[in-house]
Amino acid sequence: MEVLGHRGSRTPGPENTVEAVDAALRAGADGVELDIRRSADGDLVCVHDARLPRLGGRAVLRRSTRELASRGIPTLTDVLDVWAGRGRLILEIKNQPGQPDFDAPRERTARALIELLRARGLPGPGPTLSEPGPVIPGPLDAAESPAGEPVEPRLHPASTPDARANGGGAGAGSASQPGITVSSFDWFAIEAVRDAGLGVATAFLTMPRMSVSGGIAYVRSAGHTELHAHVSAVRGVPDAVPRARRAGVRLVTWTVIDPAAALELRDAGVDGIICDDPAGITTALGR
Repeated sequence: MEVLGHRGSRTPGPENTVEAVDAALRAGADGVELDIRRSADGDLVCVHDARLPRLGGRAVLRRSTRELASRGIPTLTDVLDVWAGRGRLILEIKNQPGQPDFDAPRERTARALIELLRARGLPGPGPTLSEPGPVIPGPLDAAESPAGEPVEPRLHPASTPDARANGGGAGAGSASQPGITVSSFDWFAIEAVRDAGLGVATAFLTMPRMSVSGGIAYVRSAGHTELHAHVSAVRGVPDAVPRARRAGVRLVTWTVIDPAAALELRDAGVDGIICDDPAGITTALGR
């Protein structure tokens, strides 16, 4: 099971900083998860909240990259430099209704991320994920988008059983997924990344109220790699892991706070956990 640091590492922190990323990876985490937004200059910066008291309550989107840096908010470029390919890097695109930088379905943050990763050659040439591929028959064929609209069942060819048998695609149940994954609550954002042909894995992030089965159905039908489900949703469904495995979807849970929950989820067979204290959790897991 992967141990992934939440916002780099909230313990000891400070979250969403190069220090947090480096500390988590040095402590033995398999990777880290970070939040990204745009500055007034159009640069990508790592910060969770759309507005911060340390910014006088003004939106991150209205502050320059230089000012944000002076308040301890790094650019994504800074984070990529310190990460340097060590383990896994999950980049969560923040784009939620009611926030000042929400712009679905234009997805400026997702498109800025695509261009940055492409400019840096990360992770390298990859297939275009919008091409329809074979669908694994089964009870999850009928699916809806997170907006409740029907979607055509489709899988990227790398997600099919034959491709996984030949080493293509991430596949459910694998122990580690090095490289970059892009996640979001905003399904337009991850579909933009999926379609960009970067070879970047994509993950749908779900709120506690969304069912695991609904999330799996969407991930599978839209050709994403993973479902990042809230820990309460996963713990409330005894067969969550078998459902994900049958669908060929990797199941990662957020946010794990205490070691007991980490042990429980490991024993249940989840593929990964996003946790606040990666150093403490790796110790508790005997790693």
